[in-house]
Amino acid sequence: MKKIEIKVVEWAQEKGLIFPENSGKQFLKFIEETGEVAKAILTNDIKNLELEIGDVLVTLTILAAMKDLSLSESYDGRKIHGFGHPESFFDFIYRAGILAVSMKYGEFTFKNSLYYLILHLKSLAAFHGLELENCYEKAYQKIKNRTGETIDGNFIKNEEK
Repeated sequence: MKKIEIKVVEWAQEKGLIFPENSGKQFLKFIEETGEVAKAILTNDIKNLELEIGDVLVTLTILAAMKDLSLSESYDGRKIHGFGHPESFFDFIYRAGILAVSMKYGEFTFKNSLYYLILHLKSLAAFHGLELENCYEKAYQKIKNRTGETIDGNFIKNEEK
């Protein structure tokens, strides 16, 4: 996952997204992508779920980079088991709330929240027969050639203008 993370961070830097003052907007993008994961689960759209889990990882990567943290380093050396249970998404939502608070109150809590968010994403992916790294790679492949511009901390795709 580290190789994909490096590519995502480079992409985000090229797009002018990695500035701490934009962290609130990036958090909202993370929540938007989390909603798309929920939609894919509710409609049993496993193909899209794979991409949406990857999109969540992309937003978490950018949030981590804004705090000078590495997504992969937040869990390196710690075991993450993709044990796969259907409640993983509920646990993920709970941890997303903790992440919101930790953005304001502390790096340790933020880093710890990243670990648990990844844990629950991996479990959610496993429950649906998906591999987390494949989700991440698929999302990166989708964004890597995207064109557009960053306006007020938000990346606006050319097709959205």
